[in-house]
Amino acid sequence: MAVLDQVVKAWVRQRLAVGESIPLWPGVFHFTHTQNRGMAFSLLEGQTPLLALAAVVVVTLIVLAQRHLGTRMPALLGWALALALGGAMGNLVDRVRLGYVTDLFDARIINFPVFNVADVAITFGIALLAWRTLTTPAPAIPLPAAATAAGAGEDEAPRAPEEGEEAAPPSPEQRNPD
Repeated sequence: MAVLDQVVKAWVRQRLAVGESIPLWPGVFHFTHTQNRGMAFSLLEGQTPLLALAAVVVVTLIVLAQRHLGTRMPALLGWALALALGGAMGNLVDRVRLGYVTDLFDARIINFPVFNVADVAITFGIALLAWRTLTTPAPAIPLPAAATAAGAGEDEAPRAPEEGEEAAPPSPEQRNPD
């Protein structure tokens, strides 16, 4: 994803002057060469070192998560992290090399900020991660054996069985109270 992002950005830098636009569908969608010195929606304008550092942290965390989970990583999580990683790396290359991020996709019909391939990858990666989080049940956390055997903790008296429920067998402490 980072390679595709860099190829598309190089094409735009070679073909269009900054601010120049090619209408693909006039008034709806254009290729417009812009230089973004901030992040999404031009937030943190001029804070390139901070944004580059944040990207390095994100890339590092994603790589560590992927290495930790390895082949146990669910496919959807793998795709989500791969897209976010590729996008973060694509924009990081621009920030380190150029001091800004090259943007080009201009959705004029909705008056949206100009964006790039890396931004699309990050957005889809986060959307997949959100989807997985919302649709995957949380793993069951096993209770300690003492709590499950008698239905109570060690300091609590065992609970009386409900109607129709069999009584739990006595624990070793209950059988030999000395």
